Amino acid sequence: MTPTFFKSLALSLLILPLTGVRAQTAASPAAKARLEIRFSGLRTDQGSISAGMCRTEEGWPRKPQRNFVWKKSRVRDGVFTVVIDNLSYGTYAFTCLDDENENGDIDMLLGVPREGWGFSGNPPFRLSAPGFEECAFVIDRPEQTITIELNYVRKNK
Repeated sequence: MTPTFFKSLALSLLILPLTGVRAQTAASPAAKARLEIRFSGLRTDQGSISAGMCRTEEGWPRKPQRNFVWKKSRVRDGVFTVVIDNLSYGTYAFTCLDDENENGDIDMLLGVPREGWGFSGNPPFRLSAPGFEECAFVIDRPEQTITIELNYVRKNK
């Protein structure tokens, strides 16, 4: 092998990682996404959907880092769809409440929820809230869709 080959190889090994790092660093902070969330299994079109969003375990699930409330409209076959624009790429987890009477709380009767609830990732039902990691998902492209299945103790009111 010639000295020219080794010089070219050394030069490419030095340049390629530097250009890759610059491109990744420059693209990451500016990368924004559009997230479509489909809430499925809704039992009525009354009330609103309240949702909390966390980017880390801190505050999960009772003190989310961002809250949303969407008045239910255009519910089709038990599905209500919303869009959140301008989200940075990264890890997220959502918790939600089907607040049928719009009082801002999950109504309970003898410790049993009377309204629907759900989490991103749709973890199985248990007596305590799932962990952040179980509900977390990564936004890593410009448009993404997730479905959150609502849970009800009684499907009919």
